[in-house]
Amino acid sequence: MEKIGVIGLGNMGMGIAKNILKDGYKVTGYDLREACLKELVSHGGEAVVSVDQV
Repeated sequence: MEKIGVIGLGNMGMGIAKNILKDGYKVTGYDLREACLKELVSHGGEAVVSVDQV
């Protein structure tokens, strides 16, 4: 399975991440806002706390 990283999980980034997850890819995301990271995890993505981890 391919892994895709998304930096910035605002309106656009989260929408992209959700669609990629629906297509069966593994998504790792980073954002400064903890609420955005929690939302990504709730949709099956992996949240990281540093851009270096994406």
